[in-house]
Amino acid sequence: MLSTSSKVMIGVVGVAVVGFLYWILAPFVLNKTMHEVSPLTPTSQGNIPVLPFDTAVVPSLLSQGEFASREHETSGVAQVINDTVGEVLRLENLDSLNGPDLKVYLATDETATDFIDLGALKANRGDTNYSIPAGTDLTKYNKVLIWCRAFEVLFGAAELSPI
Repeated sequence: MLSTSSKVMIGVVGVAVVGFLYWILAPFVLNKTMHEVSPLTPTSQGNIPVLPFDTAVVPSLLSQGEFASREHETSGVAQVINDTVGEVLRLENLDSLNGPDLKVYLATDETATDFIDLGALKANRGDTNYSIPAGTDLTKYNKVLIWCRAFEVLFGAAELSPI
């Protein structure tokens, strides 16, 4: 017969195991879709295009690359856009398996040894925008990685080429 403290300990361990399994497995069956507006798409009032800010800078596409699958099926396009507020990485038509702790990196290679972390992947499907830190050398950091930080696994990668 188990003592009360043993039962409590088994319950605590059980809850921890279930929580860990949910964190690991749920992203693989749950998808998140997001459709953020591209900086290249001006808003409009009637037939007159209106840029988001009163500025002479017109957003322009600087580079892009198509995603290729690595450890998991990944497709879509990565674009670098010169926006009115700086450079933006846009993931367009992204379709990837979801996973725990997914990050978006600008990197020098596909092993994520030298990278700039742009933050958590907002959605594994759709169109999303990420601010690129000012002064980032995009000739050096010319690879976009969808990276699982928890397991150090590359889901997909795109190599950026100037337009």
